[in-house]
Amino acid sequence: MGLFSSIKRAARKPSSKAKPGGPGTASIETLTQDTITFDDFKAEVAACGLDADWGGARLEKLFALLDLDGNGALDVDELKRAARQLYTLLEALEDVPAKQALSAPRS
Repeated sequence: MGLFSSIKRAARKPSSKAKPGGPGTASIETLTQDTITFDDFKAEVAACGLDADWGGARLEKLFALLDLDGNGALDVDELKRAARQLYTLLEALEDVPAKQALSAPRS
């Protein structure tokens, strides 16, 4: 099941730890089953074992970067668009097709 699965996530509640205007502060009225909050995102990062690499402040910055419309929640389209943009940037920086750059062994 993916991150956007309503079965995977518990019922949404406004985060008591969210900073006003910061990541995950979308009002409960703006959230749908197709969006995730910062708390959802943070939990998934931890579940994937990436929390050691992505500390609190860094993770908040990443979430804010991915939240293209700035509403405090991520939807599938925002994540896909951000991934495509990063993929394109990788191709430009590596000057090789991104698929090739991602599959090349690291030296």
